[in-house]
Amino acid sequence: RGDGVTYLLLVDPPGRRTFHLRGIDGTGVDAVRLLGVDGALEHDTVDGQLRVTLPERLPVSAVHVLAVDGTLRAG
Repeated sequence: RGDGVTYLLLVDPPGRRTFHLRGIDGTGVDAVRLLGVDGALEHDTVDGQLRVTLPERLPVSAVHVLAVDGTLRAG
């Protein structure tokens, strides 16, 4: 943090492509990227919670990192 980007670690990716980040207010989020993948991910806010859609194929990695541009708040 500090450059307007928050990095979130996905140690155990969800079993589906689209998931909510519970407890995170996504209304101030401008973009979500998955490091190692070109382009931004689909994202929106549902009931104040950030919802992210991962690509169909994730790169092989022990940990996946989401780079979230914008402002995150506890929700």
